[in-house]
Amino acid sequence: MRVQAKTDTGLVRERNEDSHLVCPDRGLFAVADGMGGHQAGEVASQLAVGVLDRLIGDLSAADPGTLLDQAAREANRAIFDIASREADKAGMGTTLTAAVVRGNWLYAVHIGDSRLYLRRDGTFRLLTGDHSVVAELVKCGGLTTDEALHHPQRHVLTRALGTCPDVQVDLLKQQLIPGDQLLLCTDGLSNLVNESEMEKILGGRWDEVTADLVHLALDQGGYDNITVVVVEV
Repeated sequence: MRVQAKTDTGLVRERNEDSHLVCPDRGLFAVADGMGGHQAGEVASQLAVGVLDRLIGDLSAADPGTLLDQAAREANRAIFDIASREADKAGMGTTLTAAVVRGNWLYAVHIGDSRLYLRRDGTFRLLTGDHSVVAELVKCGGLTTDEALHHPQRHVLTRALGTCPDVQVDLLKQQLIPGDQLLLCTDGLSNLVNESEMEKILGGRWDEVTADLVHLALDQGGYDNITVVVVEV
């Protein structure tokens, strides 16, 4: 397994409210994109990956999907509790897209609009679905995919960790084959770099893959924090 990760504040934001987790020894990887003022977004995303790191230890005798679900729910409770008690963190939340690679299987948990992609034998596809207002509009035919990229509500989430006492997350399981590549990213990448551009970079120079993805997002506006994690099986 080969892994690369890179994060960048971008060209507009003052702080980087993204967090990520890379643990090749456990096959555990995650990205989180925080939201909320007064550095609350940064707190929320760090809490999410921190809980994930703490709860997902030795995977040899446990079901990864169950652990990921439990970790997401525990992170939700931790973020919601702090947001309820501390006025300057009221309303904070975060996306979370996390993956465990065990043997030839991928297990993932997802909430929000960060993303998980799979590249296999020259094909490239999105494994997760955005939990956002524009994604719902696209799904029901109210917007085209191109229109969604520029819609004024494109950053409004319908689901996130920490915004409600209970949470619904998406779980997925996918069989892997040697050579598969996984891309986890926040929307600072996916809103600026299209899928054909991502796939081309993933098929290029391994040593520069995450740097090339981030640089392209910066070249195309860089108006948000950008975080990418690439895993090659």
